[in-house]
Amino acid sequence: MTILRTLVLFVMVTALVACSTGEKETTAAVAKTQGAEITLTDVTSIDEMMTNADDYLGKTVLVSGKVIGRCGGSSCWIALDRGPDKEGLIVQTADKSFVFSEDCDNATVTIQGMLMLKGPEGEEAHAEEEGEEPHVCPNPEYYFSPVGLRIEA
Repeated sequence: MTILRTLVLFVMVTALVACSTGEKETTAAVAKTQGAEITLTDVTSIDEMMTNADDYLGKTVLVSGKVIGRCGGSSCWIALDRGPDKEGLIVQTADKSFVFSEDCDNATVTIQGMLMLKGPEGEEAHAEEEGEEPHVCPNPEYYFSPVGLRIEA
């Protein structure tokens, strides 16, 4: 029995030594994702898209920007920075199905989606149905409807 224990111990130690390469393990920052996989690679400037909004309506594009605001009620929208003296780009879905986590706050995000005309309405009723405090969400002329989001690490 002692020989068997010694043999098992020897095999375990040998396996551990063999698995050790002597290199330190590094952990790369991993981006968090939400929704569908992002398939586009070319980023469209938010300013370019908004300056030529009619050309981008209903087209799937990839945008990137810093989050400067998030819905405090149901987390149904975020606003992306467009620069000084410009309103942020509102990112939300018409049916409020995309919920933006606190991880988005002040983060840089890359989002694949479509520019849409006229924002969704009826948020106050939605908030009351969900048992939340009534609140007002923006209803911009244009909004960006996401299908996939990546929070950059």
